[in-house]
This record gives sequence, C-alpha cells and structure tokens, in this order.
Amino acid sequence: MVDSEPSIEQIQRLSYVDLLAFMGESNLPPGGFSNIANLIDFCHIHESSRVLHVGSSAGFLSREIARITGAHVVGVDINPNMVKSAQANAEREGLASLCSYACSDICAYRSDEPFDVVLTGGSLAFVRDHASAIRSMVANAKPYGFVALCELFYRESPSPALRERVASIIGNQVPEYRQDYWTDLAESCKELCPWKRDIRPVRKATDDELKAYCAQMAEWASGNWSDEAKAALAARILEYMEPFNENMGYLSAITLAYRHIPTSHEPLLYI
Repeated sequence: MVDSEPSIEQIQRLSYVDLLAFMGESNLPPGGFSNIANLIDFCHIHESSRVLHVGSSAGFLSREIARITGAHVVGVDINPNMVKSAQANAEREGLASLCSYACSDICAYRSDEPFDVVLTGGSLAFVRDHASAIRSMVANAKPYGFVALCELFYRESPSPALRERVASIIGNQVPEYRQDYWTDLAESCKELCPWKRDIRPVRKATDDELKAYCAQMAEWASGNWSDEAKAALAARILEYMEPFNENMGYLSAITLAYRHIPTSHEPLLYI
C-alpha cells in the first residue's frame, strides 16, 4: 500500500513496471497457485532448502514458497523499485527472516554459496539474453540440485497490433515463443537433466472481471487517497491490463524442472 497520495499527473506518467512497484502488486507466476504448487513439488522444496528466485518482481512467488515450506528464499531483480517493494512486502507479512532480495542482472549474478533450487516464475521472457540467464541459473545451483522455469508460450498467434501494444507497455518486443522454445533453451545446457513438466492453458478474464480487479487493486493500494486519485489509479491499471488480458487468450503456461547433473558425473542413457 502507498503511504502518500501522488498527483494525478504522477499516476498517469507511471510506467508499467514502476506502477507495479508503486502499488506493491505481486505478479503470480504463469498458471497461478497451481504452478506454485508444481514448483514446490517438482523441486522438492522443504524447510532446509535454499532457493534463488530469479526475476523476483514484487516477491509473491518468493513469499509463497517461504510461507508454505519454511525455506529460505533469495530474490534477485534488475529493477531497484521492485526489490524495495518485495522487501517491504516480506516485512509486512512477517517473512523477512526467510525472504531477502538483491538488485542485480541475473546474467551477472553469482552467489558465494550455491542454492538447492534456482527457479523463475515468468521473468525469463523479459531477459534480453535467455541463454546467458540459463547458464547463470545453472551456475548458481548446487550439483544435483534443481533448476526450474515457469513461462508462458503462445499456443495461437495474436494479431501484430496486439503484440505491438504489449511490447510498448513492457518496453521490449514480444517474440512469439512456442512451447518448444523453452524446452530447447533449457535442454541446450548439457548439465540440465529433464525431471518433471506441466502444461496448462491460461484463462482470459472477462471485461467485468478485469474492471472489478482494477478497481479493487486501486482501492487496496491507495488507502485514504481522494476519490479522484483512486479513479486515476484504477484507470492507469486498466490501461495496462486490457492488452495483457487480451493477450492471455492466446497463451498457455509451461513449468519445467531439471536436475543439475555436473559434467563430471558418469555417462547417462535413457534419461
């Protein structure tokens, strides 16, 4: 929740990422709660696990993993406002002893101590160098630990106009990734051995559901703001969410989990 009321002009100038951080909104991973359960199950996360959450955004996935399992989770995000928001969320929910956050480009991030699990919940699509990000995830994982990704892919092609609208919001072009793109990307790393996977469609919200969500989110984030500021915030959220929601109608979510098998391991066949 935002403490002080901004001006209408400030609200209208907020970029999408800064709006999320500004409100403290937490992005669920593709597939929502079901895929959080998959990540915990597939990677055998428990209270003794050390987990690295790549592209942690405002920290929802980090906090859910910590809350459910008692694991210690480190989140890494390139946006300092997101890192600040994630830490504030963890403190507000009593999870600061289990969740911590660092501002870094994941392609350059290296921990002094490797993690039992390294995972991402929808952020790889926004990283410019996917292959470098995967290599970094593997480098931060313990030998025989787990590397997992949960990403969206297009099962149908959206219109070029819709893709351009989404790209203008997030600041990057939106390639039309298909299911095989993510599996091929991960399996191009010889140290990753396929473990488990799940694929499920993503549901597009109705117009009424979307408008209600934006109004509720604005009310939740704004506290004692004036009605005019709340309305401006709801309108700004809706402006961003409408093309995202339309895009959702073409997408499915894939969750992939791998074992990190070091190259020194004995040769394997039929894996």
